[in-house]
Amino acid sequence: MRKMIIGTIVMLLIAGTTCAADPTLWDKLIDVAIQHIKTNGPDAETGQFISLARHHAWSRRQDFVDLVVPHLKGKDPEKVAGGVAVLHWLRTYHPMSYCGDFEKDNKEFFAKLDKIVYGQLDHLHSLKSDQVYHRLALYLGCSPTAEAKRHLLRIADSPIAKSSREQALICLAWHRDPKDMEALLPYMLEDSHASRSLPYHFRNSYGDASIPHLKKALSDAKSQITRLEAAFELVHLRIPAGFQYIHATALQDPKPEGKRSRSLDRIRQFARDYLELPKDVSSKENIAIHIEEKQGQLCEKHD
Repeated sequence: MRKMIIGTIVMLLIAGTTCAADPTLWDKLIDVAIQHIKTNGPDAETGQFISLARHHAWSRRQDFVDLVVPHLKGKDPEKVAGGVAVLHWLRTYHPMSYCGDFEKDNKEFFAKLDKIVYGQLDHLHSLKSDQVYHRLALYLGCSPTAEAKRHLLRIADSPIAKSSREQALICLAWHRDPKDMEALLPYMLEDSHASRSLPYHFRNSYGDASIPHLKKALSDAKSQITRLEAAFELVHLRIPAGFQYIHATALQDPKPEGKRSRSLDRIRQFARDYLELPKDVSSKENIAIHIEEKQGQLCEKHD
């Protein structure tokens, strides 16, 4: 039944159906979702439903809050995670078009959601659930407070965090506070799966202020993949060190033609996507020449 509901909403969105076209259908779907929570408790699909229903769910936001809050105090990780997911989608909602400051205009409601979640933080940590941590990280990533950042780092340092560890670090970057780069840098330098996604988020969240940290990753990151990703982000920022690194990495590829390393394949694709490398250029020597030429065209004379 839940999958049928989600599928129906997806088809409606694809078809461009709006509330004005058939308002009663959306009301019925919201009623089904509310009944589902009353009967079975919240889950990930409930949160997904709200994200798709958008303003239709927003108009019933208090109903959803009242239903899921009691489940945050439970011991079933799936239901707790589902409850946090529902609050997360409400916390991140913003109309496609809105006159004014939506966050400011709904400050009281968002503050209430934060108070609810923050009041359960100790309990949420006590569940020792990667699933709960993942949903909590997403919520804290859109809640701009110092307390949210502290708990994101606590998730990242938890031994039970798996997928949630990387998510927590990414969500900390979402706060876009340059001061957080010092806390995030050690994670970018370590040899872990989480480190590989951080160069992008450093550049995306902090812009030019991230350059010293990306250079640090370029030289000191334990993961070769992370070093390469840092180089790509420096290229986006038009910093010569990034071009020089991918130029040298391409030429150092030890494998013969037809058996290239993943690094060279990644560089070639990056150069095609962002440096206008022609599709018929495939040898490491020619890729390196093209990168060097683009450095001369795009970079200022400094490093």
